[in-house]
Amino acid sequence: MPDDAVVVGVEAGGKHRAYLLQGMCNPNTHVVNDLLGGVPLSVAFCNLRDCVTTYTPACERNEPFEIGVYGLIKGQIVLSADGRAYFQEPSQASEYAEQPDRLPFLSYPFEQISWGAWPTEHPDTDIYLGDWYPGR
Repeated sequence: MPDDAVVVGVEAGGKHRAYLLQGMCNPNTHVVNDLLGGVPLSVAFCNLRDCVTTYTPACERNEPFEIGVYGLIKGQIVLSADGRAYFQEPSQASEYAEQPDRLPFLSYPFEQISWGAWPTEHPDTDIYLGDWYPGR
């Protein structure tokens, strides 16, 4: 993994994981629904706007939950959850009266950082590569 590769670093339940943004650039990999240290998380990445968001459910559960990609409106990813569509960036929702202003999940803290720096700070980490592979 190149040291300058950009990752989203997350800590949950005492575990660390990096999500390689280069591996999340295709529509089918824009959202990762994960369970890290027993904490359900979803990491969403829009490569068109270089926007990262992370979510966790408001109620306790010990299984991943499903957020997906609904589509694209005016160059912004629209996410789907529980049969409804939501803008990834809640501030954009005000342009569309029919859209709620935020997903019904809590934002989760993350760090956008280089792969070279993340394992230095968190040596016990693993990494999600998405659809990236060496030589690509």
